[in-house]
Amino acid sequence: MMKHDRIPSPAGMQDKRLTVEEGALPGRGSATLHQGRILVASDNGWIVTMDPPLSSSLFATTAFSCLVEPTPGDRVLVALDERGETGLVLAICERPSAVPARLALQGRLVVSSADTLELHGRNVRIRSDAELALDAPAMRAVADEATLSAREAGIVAQCLRSVAAKASLVAEGLTQVVGTLTQKLTRSQRLVREREEVFVGLSLTSARDLVSIQGQNARINAERHIVVNADKIHMG
Repeated sequence: MMKHDRIPSPAGMQDKRLTVEEGALPGRGSATLHQGRILVASDNGWIVTMDPPLSSSLFATTAFSCLVEPTPGDRVLVALDERGETGLVLAICERPSAVPARLALQGRLVVSSADTLELHGRNVRIRSDAELALDAPAMRAVADEATLSAREAGIVAQCLRSVAAKASLVAEGLTQVVGTLTQKLTRSQRLVREREEVFVGLSLTSARDLVSIQGQNARINAERHIVVNADKIHMG
């Protein structure tokens, strides 16, 4: 249980001390709570300038439960040891500057929810210095515009389906290795600026209406036979 002094009037705000009974802070005995202001970072802790009646500067570390990392200029709540020589920053009461809040922890952090966990903001950024992994039975991403930029990217799936009103692929080189390729097109047009080579074991071309080969020069070579069958053949 905490016991605290009577809340002072605005004229008597100099004494902002709260007394914590022995045992409330394990390993520290009795302690008192004071307000102060972070002056500067120092040796995994902070130099805190305490408010009156202390009006002194002392070293304080950050409590494990204080997730928001303090910054110089913050007004903080400090638990002083029984000697009043060192302290523990328990909470940040006020931040006068425009420095963004930063959650800082030493070690692993797990955020768990039995229901829905939402992360909302005007802009949301996730950054990892090593690896970013997403693992879920089902995953969905919905956006008006999406961009993936990577030095190297790979997709591994038992079944891959892509649906788009329009699609564009631009690359300096493209290699496809497919067991069976089936394409169903309404219209097909391919423009090759320089040279095209096709190497097949057997090639069959079937058209319902017209097959046309046009060029300034055309050549058909066969090592053994050339067979041309038609009701009428016009040459020349």
